[in-house]
Amino acid sequence: IKEVQDLDYQALELGFGQQDKKLKSKNASAMDQGIEDAGPSKQTVLETKRYNSISILMKSIPPPSKLRSIFLNFDESEINIGLLATLNSSLPTFEEVEAIKNSDPAKRDNPDKFLLEISNLPQVELRTKCWLFKIHFEEDYNSIVTPLEEISKSFE
Repeated sequence: IKEVQDLDYQALELGFGQQDKKLKSKNASAMDQGIEDAGPSKQTVLETKRYNSISILMKSIPPPSKLRSIFLNFDESEINIGLLATLNSSLPTFEEVEAIKNSDPAKRDNPDKFLLEISNLPQVELRTKCWLFKIHFEEDYNSIVTPLEEISKSFE
């Protein structure tokens, strides 16, 4: 490996220093717009990948307070099948709920709070699975009935 001897370290530092200033100014403008920064005061018990996916999911579904009434009333006008399926696959595990419950409530980050609120819905996993079954039932039924009727006619 060939060593680089004519590297201008001051120019390199200056270039990275300017980029760092840009990042700081973006964070400052985000704070001015009221966008929350997790910062060191917030903590999560979730893995990074899981944390990111829950954060994305939270932006596309109604808030947990409204989600509660949607689930209790099976209100299909408020949530589509794609979001329901995504929510079903993103439900918190028992271990996650226990870890969140054992964390400091004042320091919980939004995805942790969201998962805890979702876990407090009565029988949330069973409700989502039943709701998905209900939505898919007619389509699945029709896809089976037609071939069965043809087979039945062939025996007559």
